[in-house]
Amino acid sequence: SYTSNNWVLLLVPSPHGLISTGTVDLACIVHGVSNPVQISWNISGDLQEQVLMRSLKAKDGSLMLISHLSIPKDTWTS
Repeated sequence: SYTSNNWVLLLVPSPHGLISTGTVDLACIVHGVSNPVQISWNISGDLQEQVLMRSLKAKDGSLMLISHLSIPKDTWTS
């Protein structure tokens, strides 16, 4: 159920971060849910399987889910 404490945040690399490595790190953070939710990554029409998921429980019992994905820099820039 939605409350004012729920939010979703997508983190993408800064332009400076694109220069230093051959991969790009992406993260999706879902905050304030009471049950685990499914987070899927669709990159150029392909559902990504190599995703790191982590969950953290707050003092109020709500969950924060973090989904992390690394993709090639060329995929990101295209």
